[in-house]
Amino acid sequence: MEISQMKKFDAINQKLEKLLVESKCNMAMSDELLSIQKALKECEDCNNQLEKEHNKLRAENKRLKEQYAAMLDNLPDMDVYLFDKKQRFVLTGGQEKTKYGYSKQDFLGKTILDISDKNLQDSFKHLLDSTLIGNKVETEFKNKSKAYKILTQPIYDDNGEIEYGILIGHNITKLKKAQQKLRKAKIEAENTARSKTNFLANMSHEIRTPLNAIIGFSEQLAKTQLTPEQRKFNDLVNESSDILLSLVNEILILLKIGMGKVFIDEVPFDVRKVFEDVYQFFRLKAERKGIELMYVVDDDISPVLVGDPFRLKQVLINLVSNAVKFTDAGSVRFSCSVKKEEYDKVRLRIDVKDTGIGIPVKDQAIIFDEFSQSENMIKEKHGGTGLGLTISKKLIELQKGKIKLKSEPEKGSHFSIVIPYKKGSETDIIKEDQVFVVDAHHLKGKNILLADDDQYNRELAQTIFNNWDVDFDLAQNGEEAYNLANQKAYDIILMDIHMPKLSGMQTTHQIRTEPNPNKQTKIVALTANIVKSDINEYLQFGMDDYLIKPYSEEELFNKVCNVLGIQIDTNKKMPKQAIMETEKTPTIIFDFTDLQKATRGNQMMFNKMLQSFIDNTQKGLEELKHGLKQSNWDLLRETAHRMVSSFRYFKLDEASDVLRSIEKSVINKEFDGIPDKLHVLIDQIEAILEAIEKEKITA
Repeated sequence: MEISQMKKFDAINQKLEKLLVESKCNMAMSDELLSIQKALKECEDCNNQLEKEHNKLRAENKRLKEQYAAMLDNLPDMDVYLFDKKQRFVLTGGQEKTKYGYSKQDFLGKTILDISDKNLQDSFKHLLDSTLIGNKVETEFKNKSKAYKILTQPIYDDNGEIEYGILIGHNITKLKKAQQKLRKAKIEAENTARSKTNFLANMSHEIRTPLNAIIGFSEQLAKTQLTPEQRKFNDLVNESSDILLSLVNEILILLKIGMGKVFIDEVPFDVRKVFEDVYQFFRLKAERKGIELMYVVDDDISPVLVGDPFRLKQVLINLVSNAVKFTDAGSVRFSCSVKKEEYDKVRLRIDVKDTGIGIPVKDQAIIFDEFSQSENMIKEKHGGTGLGLTISKKLIELQKGKIKLKSEPEKGSHFSIVIPYKKGSETDIIKEDQVFVVDAHHLKGKNILLADDDQYNRELAQTIFNNWDVDFDLAQNGEEAYNLANQKAYDIILMDIHMPKLSGMQTTHQIRTEPNPNKQTKIVALTANIVKSDINEYLQFGMDDYLIKPYSEEELFNKVCNVLGIQIDTNKKMPKQAIMETEKTPTIIFDFTDLQKATRGNQMMFNKMLQSFIDNTQKGLEELKHGLKQSNWDLLRETAHRMVSSFRYFKLDEASDVLRSIEKSVINKEFDGIPDKLHVLIDQIEAILEAIEKEKITA
């Protein structure tokens, strides 16, 4: 190849290389431009999207403003005002102003002084002033028979300076009328409650007053010489009166609970005494039925608790009463133990178990309901109102306790109670009233005034007072009682509450406040009212104590003796047991332990119960002799069954076993061995009676 051609070729090659480099640069620039163009396109799309979102937000904001304005403009029974520091209204809403012919244009940009209503100017100018100096105001405002609740509050800017104030007016006319209706309804309810309370008191009085005469005269009749038939009839009257009184008490206490008229006391008491009292209350009834009655109180229970012993006793009486009523054989046991104990309080567990008829499973769910009874409970042989368990449950719950039941038909029932109590101190225990047996020498020569508008109760009092060997006067109304109290001094005045001319409270008030010889005389309210608030009122009127009708002669005697401060000589030591041994009988130990517990050191009560045992045993002895002579097996069985319980009470186990054996022999018609057993038993009983007569405490 020629040189010239070679050079030409190199020049072309260099140019081609240059063009190739330039081409590559242009391509790179083209890619970059494409990338920039793409980014610009994305930015444009994003901007369009933002514009759409912005338009959407503007539309939403407009909608919300319209909704807010519509809501503000249509607030029912209410107006809202926003005002600036010059007290110009810059915003207003609500429908209330339209009721007075105003629109929001009548307020916007104006002050309260620009409003033509002078009442609004006078009422609201000082509210706006107060708000703009930083006060929150809440008041009420009346305008043309309508009532308004007014609220104002300052609004602060970012620098903490007051920028605006807001005022809200709310029409509360309907609320006020509703409140008036509620107040009226409350007054009516209180009047109704008072009427119910008065009804309870009146019903209690109307039923208990004649019952007092019935029970009282029946008691006096029993002290006279009666034929066996007359005594039987009198016992039936007495028993029926007790049933009626129990029924009235149950209905009244249930009504009181429902009305919230039952209050739980917090007083110091000894739970052992409560259990002992319940035991003594049912001991004879259990003995007559031939069932074993026992109670246990754990030694580790605090000797003094703080609570309501009366309500606890009420619950126990209801439960033990049912247990004894529905148990024909076996035992009834009630006990008390510690469920949980802390430093200053204790939860007691109380159990009442029996071996009676039990309660069917289907009835256990309703056994505590009002006016509900198990089918077994409504048998004619048992009777009852069915309210005892309902009352017990409610009383337990009032004491913040609980009650549970486990029962199996024909095997018995088990009621378990848990009640919380505080612990107390032995120094807190209030001294108990002494227990007296009616004995004329305690009150001989005392002068008594009794006021009662019921003729039969006055006649009953006259009979009782004659037995007591006291001087007395009877008044048939409060005015007569006051006149008698002005004439001479009495040792004690027994004052019925509901009397004509002057009530018992009015008469007491006059005796206490006006000159007369009896300003300091003890006055005891005789009342059929069991509502505690009313009894407290009697005491506040100046009465010293009260006695609930119906009352027995013994209860009246005890009340009079305790109020007068009569003292019993308890220095004489009572025997713990009598030991006897004769040619005809082996050694017999007559145990007085239970009798000592029951009489609590009262010699007269001790003698009275011993004499009761002697009288009943002598009567039983004559019946045994008569039954043996006439071969009257039914009489022998009934007498033996009746005597067993009292013999067991005094731990006369050998004689009790013979009585049981005689009863069983008659039931099984095994008559041959009965005469021999009776001869031995009669000798034992005669020896027992002879020894017991020597153990009575002489005064």
